[in-house]
Amino acid sequence: MSKKVLIVAGDAVEALEIYYPYYRLLEEGFDVTIAAPRKKKLHTVVH
Repeated sequence: MSKKVLIVAGDAVEALEIYYPYYRLLEEGFDVTIAAPRKKKLHTVVH
């Protein structure tokens, strides 16, 4: 049974704050889900 992780994100989230932990957790065998307040494409930003 794999461990599950929920990443909560909103619109205009910093790209690295979502993608880096998402892929690192996948590499470690976690089942990762990204959730947002509404069902739509999330727009990320890079600073």
